[in-house]
Amino acid sequence: MHVQYKSNRGEWDETVTDLEKQDIFVNQHQHVNINFPNVFVKMLTPYFDSHSEGFMRWGYGDYMTFWQSQLIFAVHCSTTVLGISAQMLNDRSISPMVRSILRFHAYYHVRRILSRLQVPLPYEDKWDAATNSYSKGAFAEICAEYGADPKGPYKFRAMRTAYNNPGHRFFQIEDRDYAQWIIPTSEGLTSKALTKLSESIRLYARLILGAQSAGKASIIGNNADNLSVRQLYLQGFEKIVKRSEDLQADLVAFQNLLKYARTPVNFVVIPQTYMIPADLNLRIGQIQDYNNNIFIAPKSARVGEVQNLNTPL
Repeated sequence: MHVQYKSNRGEWDETVTDLEKQDIFVNQHQHVNINFPNVFVKMLTPYFDSHSEGFMRWGYGDYMTFWQSQLIFAVHCSTTVLGISAQMLNDRSISPMVRSILRFHAYYHVRRILSRLQVPLPYEDKWDAATNSYSKGAFAEICAEYGADPKGPYKFRAMRTAYNNPGHRFFQIEDRDYAQWIIPTSEGLTSKALTKLSESIRLYARLILGAQSAGKASIIGNNADNLSVRQLYLQGFEKIVKRSEDLQADLVAFQNLLKYARTPVNFVVIPQTYMIPADLNLRIGQIQDYNNNIFIAPKSARVGEVQNLNTPL
């Protein structure tokens, strides 16, 4: 089953880069710049002689111990496998809030997958380009959840081998080349994409509302309290990346934070996924005469802010 993603096909880049640098929109007009930790680095490997243990493992053994393969797998599952393309992530003709959520989705799921794989990250002490540990059990679970092929194209095709070996091609690669593993355009979202996008949508709103609730200030602005809220946001993000799976707890936390929304739950990101408030700026107290409960957009709903989908209390 595929759910068609409709777009006006505005200007977009051929590849997606700088996913760690995001404009987080709290409504259609206001946003804040958030710099997440950059995991899209250190794509180069050491040189390997074609008879070395490292090269043999890459060519014929468990190549998922290589950092490039782990990152490629995470990027591939977060985007391509779900039917999410570079065009969707970079399309400037769609709602800025929708685009913001799609880009958040891509980064969040890359981080979430790497965390579940128990993969050391490039800025951590245990990280190693060629012998990076990972959980084989988690790998199998993630493949099933996202709909990925366990034997998919995750092998790093640009392994750097010794120059004196004419039998193997030599490639140059840069850190941003991770975007090669995101499809340029999409034929439609998979059914599994609706589940994963719903998770991202809930967490997108939950992080903004939760940080503002804890800091008693808006995430927008340059005062000390606004900057503190952004720090709380980043701390909250790291916690959800590393959290244990508990869908019921996630839903309860999302519902509890909706009372801080400034508008009712009236914004459709993608039909058949969770709706969120059209304005996520801080407001203490529940909106009167609106149902601020969790709401899933019907299949026929149009993307963006909508009216008459919420039932008055």
